Amino acid sequence: MTFYYFFSNRQVKYDVCLSFKGKDTCNNFTSHLRAALYREKIEFLISNDNNEDDETSLYRMNAIEESRISIIIFSKGYASSKCCMEELVQILECKKKYGQAVIPIFYNVDRLGATDVLKNPEYLKQMPETQKKWFIALREATDLDGFNSNFFW
Repeated sequence: MTFYYFFSNRQVKYDVCLSFKGKDTCNNFTSHLRAALYREKIEFLISNDNNEDDETSLYRMNAIEESRISIIIFSKGYASSKCCMEELVQILECKKKYGQAVIPIFYNVDRLGATDVLKNPEYLKQMPETQKKWFIALREATDLDGFNSNFFW
């Protein structure tokens, strides 16, 4: 599959970046999506919250920037992961800066406003600037056109 996008002088290594809460979706929806991307020979990066050290985080942030499309798989635990929330902010910055396509998928959460995601209080425990940045990113991303995971079954 060939993607035709016009970006500034940035390097593109991946067609798709998947951002998800590993514990919530890794062994079900995400594994099926990953298999479909692999079958279609689409270059993709799997970015989940299993390893949150600084080196891995920097790698993921760079890889998000080097992707043509980001797919965010919102699940009940997505907002409880600092790693997922930082990725979400990076994804939305790349959307604004490069015109990167962003596709939200709502996995077992309410699509309208993603109320299950926003009910998670984890982001409230963070510093006020981080809380505000994460809340704005969640609001912006959940307002994008996307898919309910039931659409695929």
